[in-house]
Amino acid sequence: LAPYTQSILCNDLIREAFSQHVQTPFAPQTIRILQEFQKSLQKQVSQTYSVEERGHLMSLVFWLRPAHLKEMQEQIFSNLMKNQFMFPRGHVLHIVPSNVDTMFNYSWAFSFLAGNCNIVRLPYRDQRNRIQELIIQSLREVLSAPENQNYAQTNRFITYPSDALYTQELSKHADVRTIWGGNQTVQHICAMP
Repeated sequence: LAPYTQSILCNDLIREAFSQHVQTPFAPQTIRILQEFQKSLQKQVSQTYSVEERGHLMSLVFWLRPAHLKEMQEQIFSNLMKNQFMFPRGHVLHIVPSNVDTMFNYSWAFSFLAGNCNIVRLPYRDQRNRIQELIIQSLREVLSAPENQNYAQTNRFITYPSDALYTQELSKHADVRTIWGGNQTVQHICAMP
């Protein structure tokens, strides 16, 4: 879905996305990419027609504003005690719900800011909606820019049918799994190695 539109085999995805090195938390390039994403989303808002769609997107645009990102960075770093350091966890697999349109962005953005490599599994085609498609379009636009190629490799937004084999294979290579969903979904995925 983003940044690339073509299909990819699971092993190739793992090799490409999870073989890369993590970044420094709150790296200037990461903040720049989120600011570009925010600007792209602002353009999308003007093309949306329903009040509900505008509301969801405007909330995300507001959350991604540069002043808020700077405030989060300052708050996180000010809470570190002397001689404490912040390090990325590594490779993160995000399993996001289909019933909260913008949830995947917050999950991904926090992990991205922390310097992690991310694979975000979005709902399958028939479960995605117009808001998610608009967001994916903005992500694709920003991550496919030549100056963002390193980040495009390490931040993938994918979809596949609810198939435990794909999730299990991706889980094996993830250092962290962020699972959003009902108790049954969370328990099922947590039971995977």
